[in-house]
Amino acid sequence: MSAAGVTQHDLDTMPSTETVAVSPYPLPLVAAPTDALREIAEIPPGAGYVPRTDNSIVNVYESAALQERARRDHQETLRIVQRAVLRAGGTTWYNNNIDLFAAVGNERFLIEAKSVGSPTSVIDRARYGIGQLADYAYRYESQIGGSRRVLAFARAPEHENAWVSGILENERIAFIAAFGDRVVPLNGRAADLPFVEPS
Repeated sequence: MSAAGVTQHDLDTMPSTETVAVSPYPLPLVAAPTDALREIAEIPPGAGYVPRTDNSIVNVYESAALQERARRDHQETLRIVQRAVLRAGGTTWYNNNIDLFAAVGNERFLIEAKSVGSPTSVIDRARYGIGQLADYAYRYESQIGGSRRVLAFARAPEHENAWVSGILENERIAFIAAFGDRVVPLNGRAADLPFVEPS
């Protein structure tokens, strides 16, 4: 420490990890980054990214979400869900974060779609989806507060992973999947969505 030029006096003025751990963050920390919702008549090709006008840098989480959105199975899942919403008389929006925001009558829905590459990825995809729904519900509360949260899978989980529907039910998240050109419910919270068909 002496070789690095760190003196005992310097160490005394630095906060300890114990002090930092018990000190609450001042709230609010900073305003969460948001992006304007844009109404869409159909799912745009690719990620549907619209460059920001405030010259801010795309963050790593937005970048990851946009990369997933550009996948073919993710795109097709969004198309199937959006068409079902439109058939039910609804309207849809999206932005650089939110896969799909929908309104049907007086109800509003925050919808996150997830690709499912293999049966082993189901649990991780559900966990990631739960996190994104929580993130966007907080970040966009002023625009979408009170919306029902919906996780849409590209296909229903295999039998051995079907228990993931219970996690989503417990977290008050409707769980749906694309099935052909239809949207089917995978838990109780999804059964009464106006854009699903009985499985």
